[in-house]
Amino acid sequence: MATLKAHGELIGKVDVISKVKAYMSDGTILVNHGFGWKVGPALKAGVDIRTAYAHQVEFQRRALADRPAYSRWHDEIVKAAGIGNRWMLINAIEAMPEDPDGVWSTLEDHWDAPKLDLDELVGLCRTYLAMLEEANLARAQAARAEGQ
Repeated sequence: MATLKAHGELIGKVDVISKVKAYMSDGTILVNHGFGWKVGPALKAGVDIRTAYAHQVEFQRRALADRPAYSRWHDEIVKAAGIGNRWMLINAIEAMPEDPDGVWSTLEDHWDAPKLDLDELVGLCRTYLAMLEEANLARAQAARAEGQ
């Protein structure tokens, strides 16, 4: 397992829904999906780590700006759970987005993080469903545009 300290100074971190990417001064990108830091993808020859980090930050900014429901989902899920438990919360909501009580029961049985109350889970489930609707609408619009 990789450690942040072993790779120099932290240039910056990017919180994606299901992972955190850390850009390190030695040119390494570390990725944590909730099970510890692993060495991530290597940079292409000649690409500076600061440039790669700036590109990822801009990509993330655009992705969140272009999709408001996805942006809300991202912000709420990151706030609701640290990276070590986020995967379980996401999986439970994806499995039963219309059953917040079922999500709560699953987390209550298996989650060692601070507990979320049922109202918080109802909100997360609604946000997830709105994000799915937004994505489906975008796909349908893209398909119509291609067909013209």
